[in-house]
Amino acid sequence: MKKPKHTSGSVMFEEDGVKIVSMNSMHRLITISLLYFLALPVLQAQSTPLPQLEQEVLAIAKEDHLPTLELRIWSPQDSLFIDYHDSMVKNIDTYGIGSSTKLLVAVYILHLVETGKLSLNDEVGDFFKPGTGSSFATITIRQLLHHTSGIQDYTRHPEWINLVMTGNTRTSFEERMRLISPKLLPLNSFHYSNSNYLFLERIVEKVTGDPYDVAFNNFYRDQDLAGIHLSTAMDTTPAFFGQESTQVSDVTTTQETYGYAGDVHATSSELLRFMKKLFIVPTILGHGALQQLEQMVSMEPMTIPIGKGTIDGYGSGLMRLTFEGKVWIGHSGGTLKYQSFLFYNPQDSQIIIALTNSSGKHYNNSFVQRLVPTLLHAVTSQ
Repeated sequence: MKKPKHTSGSVMFEEDGVKIVSMNSMHRLITISLLYFLALPVLQAQSTPLPQLEQEVLAIAKEDHLPTLELRIWSPQDSLFIDYHDSMVKNIDTYGIGSSTKLLVAVYILHLVETGKLSLNDEVGDFFKPGTGSSFATITIRQLLHHTSGIQDYTRHPEWINLVMTGNTRTSFEERMRLISPKLLPLNSFHYSNSNYLFLERIVEKVTGDPYDVAFNNFYRDQDLAGIHLSTAMDTTPAFFGQESTQVSDVTTTQETYGYAGDVHATSSELLRFMKKLFIVPTILGHGALQQLEQMVSMEPMTIPIGKGTIDGYGSGLMRLTFEGKVWIGHSGGTLKYQSFLFYNPQDSQIIIALTNSSGKHYNNSFVQRLVPTLLHAVTSQ
């Protein structure tokens, strides 16, 4: 990847065969979904043990022209840190983590449950009136956390996709709520929907008296994790979108607003500290709350292939991934700008954190179906 040239919201890398893609052309190619990898082909990982993993990771990053990649692997016996960025692309420290935000939000919600401010059986109607003609009032906090509420996803509404592409996504609860269909999908069946975590924003505001972002940030500051930050401000971090390896657009100025569904920004070092505080030496939640976090529902038929593995269970903001006989728990995320992977192996106390500022079919395939299986295979082989 060579130095990018910016032209009318697009980017052309100074490399033979790379095309400039206008935002209008790119618009026709994108369907925003935080479960973007459902349709990706499954590739087989050819991996090496952890001591040799760095070279293989860097080879993937260079071959697939990833703009940046930050990776941390940790276990009680070993660790690996990779901070890769193309020499002509500005390095960044803080990444959006997309839907991995849901894990951090769920931890905060379970803290409110632990401290008696909420119950998982509390209903939406206990906190606000969701509107006439809807069946949302009796949905419980547990159903919101597990994506079993039946509430349809506002980020799949065509108007929302148009707003993302023009950089005008709505930030208020009311504006986003307006895009939700009043018709429920089957109750208590898994249907991944960002709307569930939109409802949690309003519930937190009612319980704490603070804006949802302030309440969230205060909680993580109190956990000595101030580097984990939910921002509602304009995100100016350089980011790239590539449907094909030869078609890459600069989407830095494109604004997305997902709130509790996907707006956390963090460094990999702070996310590693979070995972340790949550799972290794638990200081954020007590044993009972951790058990609630890990109570899973089946994701059928929305299971997600990850190389030879599968994400097939969902707890409270927590995914279950089975790979080569080992179970991992955590969350992955993807937006127009970012991809993330935060997972923990309870059996061997291993943590993997991977972050990149690139998305789109090409980058998604590289990250989800090439890089991540390579990491999982190497770590599982330890």
